[in-house]
Amino acid sequence: MSAPVGSLRDLQELLEGRGGYVFEQRPFPFYGVLLYTPMNGLNKLLHEYIVGHEGADGQHIPGHFELFNAQTGPNWLVAIVEDINRAQPIERFKPEDVYEIARYLGARVDDVPAIVFFTDPRERNETLVLRLKDVLLDAGQVTDEDLTTLFGKIASTIDDLCKNQLPDDTRLDSLRDALKREWPKDSAWGAKVSTAVGWLEISATKANTILGAITSLVKLIQSTGLY
Repeated sequence: MSAPVGSLRDLQELLEGRGGYVFEQRPFPFYGVLLYTPMNGLNKLLHEYIVGHEGADGQHIPGHFELFNAQTGPNWLVAIVEDINRAQPIERFKPEDVYEIARYLGARVDDVPAIVFFTDPRERNETLVLRLKDVLLDAGQVTDEDLTTLFGKIASTIDDLCKNQLPDDTRLDSLRDALKREWPKDSAWGAKVSTAVGWLEISATKANTILGAITSLVKLIQSTGLY
């Protein structure tokens, strides 16, 4: 269980010791940002998994943010692109807003939806980009259980890596190698990954550090009237 980080702004405040996060100053071995756009397909499924959606009868079906937050555990702190703590849902974003966020974090436009991993955000600017459309089935076949299993697999891989006390400068490479080695090849995802190219790649932010990139991103998002 980690601090209830619901957005890039929350993550910035945590890293800077602001916004009520003064007791969460221990560094996490791994951080991440879950990126998706206000569009259909897998992007929509990820949004609905996190925050919920309206059912056919108009009733709200809750999402799984608390489960997601707990599942990532003490070693992997993940922010999401929309700001659910301040009622700034993904529908208020334009796709180009998310694409610009992706670029700042070292991801390509065609990588989204994606998870961007990083370590030591005050000192480093390297990222690891996991392209989700390459590791999940087509949107019409993906279930909430599939997403829970995916996030759990990543979290378990990170937990196993953290048992070895890896130095900061090798963590992303180690995570990339572990995910490629331990991905469940007997699953439907494994078959899809086996034919994908560039589904998991090391990249870098536009700024000198991850924190610098996140600070610039928050200012950019605020300038559009969000956050």
